[in-house]
Amino acid sequence: MLYNKILPYINTFTGVCLFAFLALVADVKAQEIEEPDDVYTVEQQGAAIGVRERPRPDYDPVGARIGSFLFYPSVKTGVEFDDNIFALSSGAVDDIIYLIDPQLVLKSQWSRHRLDFDFSLNHKEYQDNDDESYTDYKGTVESTVDVTRDFKIDASLFGGVLHEPRGSADSPTASTAAEPTEYSQVEAKVSLNKTFNRLTMSFGAAYLEYDYDDVSASGGGVIDQDNRDGDIVTLVQKSSYEFSPGYKAFVYGEYNTRDFVGNPGLDRDSEGYRILSGVEFEVSRILKGEVGLGYLEQDYSEATFEDIDGFSYRSGFIWHPTSLMTIKANGERSVAETVVSGASGRLDTTAAVTLDYEILRNLIASPFFSYQFSDFKGDAREDTYITTGMNVDYMLNRHFHFGMSYNYIERDSNEVGLDYDRQKVGAHVKAQF
Repeated sequence: MLYNKILPYINTFTGVCLFAFLALVADVKAQEIEEPDDVYTVEQQGAAIGVRERPRPDYDPVGARIGSFLFYPSVKTGVEFDDNIFALSSGAVDDIIYLIDPQLVLKSQWSRHRLDFDFSLNHKEYQDNDDESYTDYKGTVESTVDVTRDFKIDASLFGGVLHEPRGSADSPTASTAAEPTEYSQVEAKVSLNKTFNRLTMSFGAAYLEYDYDDVSASGGGVIDQDNRDGDIVTLVQKSSYEFSPGYKAFVYGEYNTRDFVGNPGLDRDSEGYRILSGVEFEVSRILKGEVGLGYLEQDYSEATFEDIDGFSYRSGFIWHPTSLMTIKANGERSVAETVVSGASGRLDTTAAVTLDYEILRNLIASPFFSYQFSDFKGDAREDTYITTGMNVDYMLNRHFHFGMSYNYIERDSNEVGLDYDRQKVGAHVKAQF
């Protein structure tokens, strides 16, 4: 039974979270509320703070004080043009889309520990294609308990009712589905992080669950999506040792069990692992990151499915070439789920880079580029995704921000009829307190 299988993980997660909560409550009353810095300069804070992350007292929201928390309400509204809303290889249909995104954020202001809440709604209304309109709901709770100076516990819980974009690898095509696929997602994480002089150790666990709703078929009837329902339990351990100032060697191990419904007569359950070793580095205040290389394997219960194994990597870095520019890059090779007929899973190779440039103190431009290659194991299908574009944000004052965006998406597949390219152009205004 699925319940009996995941019960030990749920009990462990609940116990750690309860300990973290009790420690947090016991210590909060003795603390003083931290006040935000009134002045920020690159010289004071160092260029290691990203362009988009650094404080801007003249343009950041003030928030409302609620006890030892700050409350940040905001709402974003705008319009977007999409030249291929169904992600079709031919006969593209365009539309104008109106959006409204309210958000409520509550952040603790304690000198130790952290407890943050983030709730948001994302509604998009299509002008000419009503069936494509949707509303997403998301909520996140994050906490950190500083047990001692060198020992902390991080925990988070996410829940959402979301939709799957047209053109996703496993979503029904527009020729078969009359509307986008809606699904629910729940994710819980906890990690324990302890430092012993030059040695840092981290132990973590995560539970991820998907529940897909059935979709109305274009010709009438319903497309059953229950075969995509399932959950993933992941256990993680990472150890790093500082062998030289600014350089740490690390070993990362990950074990997962996956329980998915799958197509009738096919068992999509699997278990696997990934091992990486590499180096974390902080060469100076302007460059830090990590590179890890290793091996992964995913073994499937279904005898007819091809097991997945091979080279794996994970990398990322943040570079501040000047105080006005931040470059972020990351890449990974990992196993993803799929319901493509005959395929056991998907081996995804990804890479992405974003450049944030501060044209003016209140004007930031962010061009971006990402690449993904998906190899459907057990099936001949191979997909390549390229996404590129730019976001531009102008901060008028503390209460009003304006933005414009351009997004280009391309999928190149060896399966007939799955190629498409898509362009989106949008503008929005955000009101915040």
